[in-house]
Amino acid sequence: MSETRQRTGPDDDAPGARTVRGCPVSHTEYGEDSELYGHYALLDAEREAARFHFNDTRPRGFWMLQRYDDVLEGFQNHAVWTTRVRSALNPEPGIALLPQDLNGKEHAKLRRVLNPFFSPAAVRRMEPLAHRRCVELVEEVRPKGGCDFVAEFAIRYPTDLFLSLLGLPVADGEFFLPWSETLFAGFFGGDPEAAAEARRNILEYFDRAVNERRAAPATRPRTW
Repeated sequence: MSETRQRTGPDDDAPGARTVRGCPVSHTEYGEDSELYGHYALLDAEREAARFHFNDTRPRGFWMLQRYDDVLEGFQNHAVWTTRVRSALNPEPGIALLPQDLNGKEHAKLRRVLNPFFSPAAVRRMEPLAHRRCVELVEEVRPKGGCDFVAEFAIRYPTDLFLSLLGLPVADGEFFLPWSETLFAGFFGGDPEAAAEARRNILEYFDRAVNERRAAPATRPRTW
């Protein structure tokens, strides 16, 4: 499996060079549309060709680490390999994603807050809710005899479950899901203005929810 990471300030060799710091230069454009699994075929070929590549299809270029041990070392060496750039193909920082956009101690600090909610015991306590919502969605589409699995189940299910876990109305997924999809599309070259508006809508939604919860603290979110 290939992994791309933006290195902080690489020293580029001369334009058109076949190597950068001894690494083969890749001219493969991974930002273009391809046939199904086409990008994986390109990555497979480059992985077999060399342990590392320097891809020159972006102004700063980016390094491609293509062996498991190298990828692991890169993720653990925050002084050299940063997560400030989420995608080498779209290097503008955009909207921060937490905790994955944090490095080092900041990342570890937030992880310590989040990890208990995803422990094996916590996940087991979530199973009845997850199963119940899954059945509800299946029963909703069953009379039709078929469905668009991605649009009518695979995307809705985690969003509905997320809202349920926070004690928010599942019906809100009707407008929350389009906001979420638009926001995430903005991370990978989508409309930045639409993504910014979706972000504002999401923040306003949670701001209202928090204020309502503070005004009526008896209706507390589920905690696991």
